[in-house]
Amino acid sequence: MAAFITHELVPSEQADMASKHETKSVTSAEESIKAQIKSDFECLLKHLKSFQSHLEKFFKAEGHISYYPHKLRRFITENVKNTEHKDKLLKEVDTHYSKYSKALSAEKNSPKAAVSKF
Repeated sequence: MAAFITHELVPSEQADMASKHETKSVTSAEESIKAQIKSDFECLLKHLKSFQSHLEKFFKAEGHISYYPHKLRRFITENVKNTEHKDKLLKEVDTHYSKYSKALSAEKNSPKAAVSKF
């Protein structure tokens, strides 16, 4: 049966006794871990604040999208006498703001889900 020799024995004075792995003291490892955790925490807080500000903008835009169409409809209803023209304008207001509303709701769901995960 054949045997493979994978290591050669050398005298201890010729052997490379230096460690091949870098070792750290426990306190320096602890400090580096604490620093990394603090950095990650600050980064997460920054992203959370960013998401919250985006949500505030969305809620403000959502308020405009729900408020102004009603105001426009009331104005058109009160001031336009021609029924045909009035219906056309009301339909235009509805289609215009429904596009914004759909786009806004799609945009709002992404940050809202991200903030709720935090």
